[in-house]
Amino acid sequence: MKAQADQAATRQLMIVYIAVFFITVGAGVVTPMIPLYARSLGASYVDIGLMGVSYAIIYMSLAIPLGMLSDKIGRRTIIAASVSLCGVASILYLLAGNVNHLILIRAIDGIAWSSFWLSIEALTTGISGPLSAGKAMGLSTASYGVGSLIGGLLGGLIVTCFGFHATFVLYLILSTMTALLALTIREERSSRRHFEVAKKLSSQPLTRDRTTLVVACAVSVTYSIALGIVLTLFPVYAEGLGMETFWIGFLFATFWLGRIISFIYAGQVSDKVGRKVVLAPALVGSAVASLLVALSREIGLLSASILIMGISIGATFPVTIALISDVVPSSRRGTAMGLFEASSGLGMLIGPALGGVIAEMFDPRYPYFLCTFISGACALAVLTNLRKFTK
Repeated sequence: MKAQADQAATRQLMIVYIAVFFITVGAGVVTPMIPLYARSLGASYVDIGLMGVSYAIIYMSLAIPLGMLSDKIGRRTIIAASVSLCGVASILYLLAGNVNHLILIRAIDGIAWSSFWLSIEALTTGISGPLSAGKAMGLSTASYGVGSLIGGLLGGLIVTCFGFHATFVLYLILSTMTALLALTIREERSSRRHFEVAKKLSSQPLTRDRTTLVVACAVSVTYSIALGIVLTLFPVYAEGLGMETFWIGFLFATFWLGRIISFIYAGQVSDKVGRKVVLAPALVGSAVASLLVALSREIGLLSASILIMGISIGATFPVTIALISDVVPSSRRGTAMGLFEASSGLGMLIGPALGGVIAEMFDPRYPYFLCTFISGACALAVLTNLRKFTK
């Protein structure tokens, strides 16, 4: 019976991984190109920062309500609706005529991706069960990383050969495919072991370990600040260093390659040795990598720096989600992941907004100095406040 439940869970997780892959290929194609597209429409650094702000405000504001909704109506419904909204956004990108339009569309993207990620996180950890949450989230985020890597490579090539609009058409196609695939996903597994652990956890309040949840949210804010700066400002920063569009796509592919490496292994390692043992070095690595990006001027050193940043930022994501799943019952996990994604949205708000202003007023390198300071401070907070968790 247990073997059959495990096989069923594995099949459902494979569907989740494929769905994540499809939609993130589409996102990987358009995300690094949107700032360049905005630049072609006359956007300044501040305008580009506002695009990130509009995305982050919506992402942050709706994460918790959408997480609560997913607890009530199910993850599959939310996932299908979210990727359908990505398709709507892709059509609107095709129709956009100025920077203000792009700011509004990024807000729509914020709704879609906030609901998508919190539902995927809750669904994945629910299907996998509490004993392998790190591994399952690692593979789920690896699918995300591979999709983004392929999308990053395709984005630069597509824009070079066919222009910006072709990337939005591909985004629409992949969003439609993912929506259809999402409808085939079943909800959480029902093995006896999973049921027993879930029942035990359900007797505990959502905040039975407040320190753990606070640390998890702090890590989410920190890595999202760095990620928001990379996704929103780095394309223009690299362009200012004289990089051609193809090489900007290559740098993003390198960034995602680093994330894929850590996605695959970080969660599994944390299942065995503890979340803290993985999180603290990852945050230190992010601080060092951000400093190297600010000091890099040629493609070789910049590629190495962005690779280290990808590895470091990538490790924090699945491990933090697994950390939350350690202390939150499945029946309330949508709400908890909503809190996590709200924290992520806060970081995505702070990073592009503050980074854009700093880059415009002072120097385009300064946002990466900011990342160095914040990541180092968060590493210290993890070391001093998070107890070692070992399976």
